[in-house]
Amino acid sequence: MKRLSDIIARHPVAVLVVLCIVSLLLGINIRGVDLKVDTESMVPKDDPVIQDLIETVEDFGSQDMMMVAIKGNVYTKETLAKVQRIADRIIDLPGVEDVVTPLNAQIIRGDEFGLEISPVAYGTPETEEEIEEFKMALKDSPQGSAMVSDDGDALAIFITLEPGVATSLESRDLARDIESVAFQEKVPGEEIYVIGEVYLGYIATNNMLRDLRILFPLSLVVVVASLYMSFGSMFDVATLIASILMSLACTIGLMAVLGYDITIVSMILPIILVSMGSAAGIHILNRFHEEHGKGRSPEDAIEQVIQELTGPVSMTSLTTAVGFASFATSFISPVRTFGIFAAAGIMINLLITLTCVPALLILGSRHESRRVESNRVPLARQNRKSFLSRLLESAASLVVTRPDRVILVVLAVTLIFAVAIPGLKVETNWMQYFRQDSPAVLGTRLVEDLFGGTYSLSVLVDTGEYDGVKEPDVLDRMARLQDRMGEVDRLSHASSIAELVRNVNKALNADDPAYYSIPSTREAVAQELLLFTMQGGSGLDSMVSYDFQKALVSARAANVPTSELGGIIDEVDAIADEEFRGTGIDTKVVGLPKVMLRMMDKFMDDQTKSLILSALGVWLVVSVISGSAIIGFLCLIPLCVSVLINFGFMSYMHIPLDVVTIMISGISIGIGVDYSIHLTSRYRYELRNGKGQSDALRATITSTGRGIFFNAFTLMLGFGLLVFSTFRAISIFGMLVAGTMFTSGLGALVFLPAVLRLIDPRHIRGMKMFFRDKTSTEASK
Repeated sequence: MKRLSDIIARHPVAVLVVLCIVSLLLGINIRGVDLKVDTESMVPKDDPVIQDLIETVEDFGSQDMMMVAIKGNVYTKETLAKVQRIADRIIDLPGVEDVVTPLNAQIIRGDEFGLEISPVAYGTPETEEEIEEFKMALKDSPQGSAMVSDDGDALAIFITLEPGVATSLESRDLARDIESVAFQEKVPGEEIYVIGEVYLGYIATNNMLRDLRILFPLSLVVVVASLYMSFGSMFDVATLIASILMSLACTIGLMAVLGYDITIVSMILPIILVSMGSAAGIHILNRFHEEHGKGRSPEDAIEQVIQELTGPVSMTSLTTAVGFASFATSFISPVRTFGIFAAAGIMINLLITLTCVPALLILGSRHESRRVESNRVPLARQNRKSFLSRLLESAASLVVTRPDRVILVVLAVTLIFAVAIPGLKVETNWMQYFRQDSPAVLGTRLVEDLFGGTYSLSVLVDTGEYDGVKEPDVLDRMARLQDRMGEVDRLSHASSIAELVRNVNKALNADDPAYYSIPSTREAVAQELLLFTMQGGSGLDSMVSYDFQKALVSARAANVPTSELGGIIDEVDAIADEEFRGTGIDTKVVGLPKVMLRMMDKFMDDQTKSLILSALGVWLVVSVISGSAIIGFLCLIPLCVSVLINFGFMSYMHIPLDVVTIMISGISIGIGVDYSIHLTSRYRYELRNGKGQSDALRATITSTGRGIFFNAFTLMLGFGLLVFSTFRAISIFGMLVAGTMFTSGLGALVFLPAVLRLIDPRHIRGMKMFFRDKTSTEASK
């Protein structure tokens, strides 16, 4: 530390130049950071569920779809012409594999030549007679009739994407182009919606950019205002903001260099670093002005500050980083990435603060005007201090005289919230992340009400042999599976190759409904499928693998809460097992809903793991540096109360654990422990200097309590800004973290001192703590 302070004191300009160059070299890479929001990217690629999905795409083609829904009178020439124009333009877009509309949906009929396969309509119906023929023909097409509502007031256009497009960067451009094509056709009195996970990802990306453009500058404004109220000096404010921006450039630039993307989770990283990045700098500024005000030269003051405050600011930064790093073991990839880079960002901020802030202070303090300004304290701050002093004195008096009552009240309140924790739900459905009045959500609800689900859920049937799917017994079992899947609540429009074979068999027998069945021999099945293909039939390759070893029985699943989705998948799995039991044929459920369920299963494990790791990590760091395991334990007490209250509140308010809110406990422990560290360190300092327990507690709460109050208040404001996010999940996250900052701060100011009041001071042994004398202790204030 002595060598570092010498370098900064002698060469402040060189230090700043090096920091600027490093920040610039890393910062210019920020342009290469991409935004990624698809569900598949949240689960590791080597996970069995993802591997099943990848193999399904390889065998059957793309499982990714989008829809365009039009609400209005379907059976008019204007609407039907519009459908044709939209389809013609969308099919030409890069990344689109197929477009199916009520006009080109497939009809299978028998004729004098055996089999006729045709679209529902050749061209666009224009006259009343042609429109009436179209309506009649639509009834003969199960595919086409499923795309028009029963009352004829809405229709859907199904868009199949090329394999891999949904998880690529091109998906955003494709969703934008499809939206543009559809909305250009919109007329007054008509509603047009675009639906699909790719479109939700596109909307999410736009919302993320909007949030970053608005909330990031707003967070800077809040921090600037808060710092100016504290210091009354724009130079001090600019010094801290410079260190924050450098830290942010290095952290996000490092993400880009290492090839990581911004996700719905890591999008809050800039706001977190801005809100928390000034903490270490505030202590340095306070201590520097105190020493400089005593007449010391800027160089001597910086040397004193660095030697005395490196310990405490390193401690608080390290414990905060430990809280974030607990997410590094998460199953959810975006959470894992966020944890790693949030921890890295905190430590990068520490290094930059210990170098940039002192260098700028030396340069600025060489001007005589700075000396005068640095001693000026704003009137607002004086008034706030007077009010806060009275409040803290009252808290200290309560803790000293009635510690048992304080503890009983806190435990009672905690118990009220804790009993609700078993009712906490888990949610992984993308729809829950959006505000419910969003056009994307409204469109999805409309489509599900009129046309069934929007997610593809399939059962993969693997016969294990070449042409095994052509076996009549296998097809009969698949037909029963399809029929039963269609009866499952929240599933609709089940389909399979078995249905295709039954339709072909009926058509070849003069459309006699009695022949809507599977032929009795494998050879007859093979002949009918060959005839279907030769007559121009399409869609077979999405139902069966090229060697006819595997087949899919598919249905559309509604956008339901993940807890309901689990029941649907379990029911389908049970039906498949029952139909193919004893045959030696393997079945498994595949599709995006299975990925969502996999995430739900892992959420509670991740939550438990992050809680344990963050608590153990913080306890270990505090215990080692303080030299006291008891102090490490005591610092965790307010945090446990805060976490229990948070989870209970979530349960009472029906707020689920999701990919964002799952991080709250680890963040709360990592950040909230700072309050306990400062309070216990000051308390022990007062005891060492001869004060009795009561006087030591009063002095601790009324002095260090100010720093705890302002720190918690600033973080509450910073995280509270997230309530203005366009994402419902991020908005709730901001509210909950702000709440935990309040409860952990209050716990450190009231509950922890009450516990200390009941412990014999002799049991809290001396520690090699970071505050070694009175001057460094004052910095914690």
